Amino acid sequence: QVLPLPTKILVGAMAFLREFWRVLIFVIIAVVCFGLTALKKERIRLVIDSMLLRIPVIGTLNRKLQLAGFARTLGSLLSGGVRIVSAINTTKGTTTNTAFMKEIAKVEEGIMKGDTLAKVISRQKYFGEITASMIAVGEDTGMLPEMLLEVAEMEDQECESAISSMTNLLGPVMIVVLGLIIGFVVMAILMPIFETSAMVK
Repeated sequence: QVLPLPTKILVGAMAFLREFWRVLIFVIIAVVCFGLTALKKERIRLVIDSMLLRIPVIGTLNRKLQLAGFARTLGSLLSGGVRIVSAINTTKGTTTNTAFMKEIAKVEEGIMKGDTLAKVISRQKYFGEITASMIAVGEDTGMLPEMLLEVAEMEDQECESAISSMTNLLGPVMIVVLGLIIGFVVMAILMPIFETSAMVK
């Protein structure tokens, strides 16, 4: 009797794991070690960080988190009387994403050349028009630190809303995925039994 396809797949997968589980663990450890080593290289880290800012959904969330941190740190430093160039330089050092750090470095260069913060930020990829507009208002009204903290608060709220939506969506998706896996396993086990019963009859 020829086994049904789902049963063949299940049996093959179990046989593979039983035979090569040591190799599989070794490969996973090797990949993790290689990844950690690669992340220490600046060029590779920059490519990965750029991807983390661009990929759909996660990239948007990551940009908002980075922007919130930038605005909060810079706003707090300016409120404490730190000069803007020094404040931006300090803020750059607190950023964890190297691609976003390069954007902040460009902002710092623009400020040192005499441009306004809003003008420089409007030319960067990861800040957005709304942020540039709010900062322009802050500069025009002499309330730049307060406006930066407002930007941080706005981005934080949007991040919380996005994370909440993703969490609410993740539950049903996990249930569907687990249901499909369990259904496949049950089908792979029961199909040979049903076929054997049919042949006996």
